[in-house]
Amino acid sequence: MVLVLPAFCIGAFIPGLLVRISTEIVIPAGDTWLLPMAELGQCIADGAFAVFLPWWVAPHSKELISVIAGFLTIGLVVLFVITSTATGYYAEVGTGTVLWQFVLVGVTGSAAGIMVLFAKSQTR
Repeated sequence: MVLVLPAFCIGAFIPGLLVRISTEIVIPAGDTWLLPMAELGQCIADGAFAVFLPWWVAPHSKELISVIAGFLTIGLVVLFVITSTATGYYAEVGTGTVLWQFVLVGVTGSAAGIMVLFAKSQTR
């Protein structure tokens, strides 16, 4: 059980960071249509691996661990939305950017939910 929390932290941040770094290496300017696709991949990786890695390393109660990791992931995403809205993070950007950020938040939550369902199907 000692590995579950580090696995959650690694799964929530490292895979998406690796997707982002690999995208920045390939697309240094970042002004192409591939940048939104990389952001989408980053959000999918963050949501999915935040649930998958704790489930994978848990010695027992795998289904419960995956559900808790899913709720934590969705909680982190909601916390990001609340803090970014409250601090004026979106004040200087257009409506399209704000909508895209909310789509990415939904994708992260959906990826976490899908991985919870996958973990549930694999533990039975």
